[in-house]
Amino acid sequence: MISFSRFDRTWLGALTIAIAFLLVLPLSAMGQDDGSPTPTGTLVIHTYVCVQGDLAPGSVTVQPSGNLGDLDCAPGDTHTLDIDGDAYEAADGSAIDLPVGDHTVTETASGAQLVVSIAEGGTTEIDIVTAAAPEPTETPAATDTPQPTQTPVPTATQPPAKNQITIVMHLCPSSISSRAAFEAIEGFGQELITCPSIVLPENAPAPGGATNGRVSFTLTVEGADLVGETLTPEMFDQRLFCEADAKRDINNNPNDNVCLDLSAYVVQNVKQGNPVTIRPTTLPAGTIYVGRAFDPESNDGDTFLSAGAGGTIKLNTSANGDVTIHYFVAPQPPTATPRPPTSTPVPPTATPKPPTNTPKPATATRTPRPDASSTVDATSTASPNETGTSPAATSTPIPTYTPGGATGSLHLFMRQCFTDLASRGQINALAPGVAPSQSDYGDGTCTYGAGTLIITGPDGSTRQVDVPEIGNKRVNDLSAGTWSVRDSVSGGSGTFTIQADTITNVLSLYYKSDALVEDPAFVPGPGDVDNPTEDANSPDDPNYTPVDEDDVPYFGTEAGPNGGNPFVVDDDPEAVANVAAIAGYDDLPGVGTGESQMQSEDKPSMGLIALALVALGMAIGGIYIRRKQDRE
Repeated sequence: MISFSRFDRTWLGALTIAIAFLLVLPLSAMGQDDGSPTPTGTLVIHTYVCVQGDLAPGSVTVQPSGNLGDLDCAPGDTHTLDIDGDAYEAADGSAIDLPVGDHTVTETASGAQLVVSIAEGGTTEIDIVTAAAPEPTETPAATDTPQPTQTPVPTATQPPAKNQITIVMHLCPSSISSRAAFEAIEGFGQELITCPSIVLPENAPAPGGATNGRVSFTLTVEGADLVGETLTPEMFDQRLFCEADAKRDINNNPNDNVCLDLSAYVVQNVKQGNPVTIRPTTLPAGTIYVGRAFDPESNDGDTFLSAGAGGTIKLNTSANGDVTIHYFVAPQPPTATPRPPTSTPVPPTATPKPPTNTPKPATATRTPRPDASSTVDATSTASPNETGTSPAATSTPIPTYTPGGATGSLHLFMRQCFTDLASRGQINALAPGVAPSQSDYGDGTCTYGAGTLIITGPDGSTRQVDVPEIGNKRVNDLSAGTWSVRDSVSGGSGTFTIQADTITNVLSLYYKSDALVEDPAFVPGPGDVDNPTEDANSPDDPNYTPVDEDDVPYFGTEAGPNGGNPFVVDDDPEAVANVAAIAGYDDLPGVGTGESQMQSEDKPSMGLIALALVALGMAIGGIYIRRKQDRE
């Protein structure tokens, strides 16, 4: 029989005590408190009974204090409140101490809610308002004396529906190529004038207002419940704003009458709270997000939380469920690098020059529409110019072209290409109704271009069409017949036919000589020569590779259009840009605020607990084995 020595048993007891200490230490740490008091603030509650003819008697509203306006009110009764799951009886003037942070206050009987923020040592005041019906007026006794006819007093406008987001899309000119450039525009009115609105292709801007026309885009509005709704043509609300009708000067010039198409997309049933997210699914082709704006005469700007690099905007609509936001995009500067020439370029024989006389748009007197909105309110939005003209950032919009007789549409495309030969302009005018093929867009060196085209109608009238850097512009309501077109930069010219109720596609290609394009600056990279005095790719270079100048391989275009869609390049830079746009948490889905959680430093180490459990198991096993051996 094997027996333990006194030393072995003493050692075993010490091991058991040590294991128990390891177990108790982290568990006791879980219940420790640093003794610091929880910071609090005070919530003060006011109760009222107010005459509100537009609400059912007995309706209860919980709202920030001080918003009673000119209502006829008296002190109200005691209400039962639920604050974060705790019940309170609140009379007029009650004060409740609450921890610092956001709390949801619910009036138990009606279910009315309000999210309040408590600051440390501060006081937050709210009003609980019960609606009462106005007292009936006495009917005057019948009399033979004729009574004067009174002009009816207009009834109060119903309060706007909550849980609603209204979006106005705007397209800025190519000069606004960044957020900094947009933010440099002074004033809300100048932002609207500089960057007219756009609408979806299925919708039409309000006649008579400055606009940038119809453009395809997709935005998604995600409520606080993470349920998203995508903008659709059915959400469209056509609106026109004119300074004279609104009695509001937006460009600091009292002597003109600026008219803007402020057509909007109204998204209903957007769950009110924090955050509400506006996410760009597909921005207009070739554009980037540059900014947002809120009408300064509203309080909608108070809901703004953040804007991500890719155009994801987050709002806190807890206290304002009806918000209008103006969303601005602008053409993205071209980044395509031309293919270097494989032979010495021939100097151009002639450089095309712009016309000496800039055609001026036809003058016209704009008549404000009688039913135009009287104010630029939180539900107004701007829409693009259906004629395709892009109004300059001036106080007077470009007049709308009004043709007569049968009309059709013109879709203009502009491309900038590169050639080893002399510069030249080329017009590809297609028959009415014929869609462009890949070859009509030029070769693989062509990329989106911008510029001015001059078109002349069958009656000899001349118009100027500015094509933005997204490379295309649609012009509607052109008289049927034969038209001529000239590119003011490349000098290319041609003719096209407009047919009633049909779209004619015309493409202007500017082939620019490689000799006119500066080579990009050389930036040394890995594998380049370390000694700046050495010639790169020379026999003295350890990475020297002989090159036969007459047999340089051509690897194809770096970003040429594919055969299926001339607007999608092989390496899909749009997808790359979407990934690169995620610069912060604002661009991620479903990110908002919530209750604080216990930090990791407040929790016991799970690794320490696991180690203690393993050690305890080993000790118990050892005791069992030794006792078994003692018995044997």
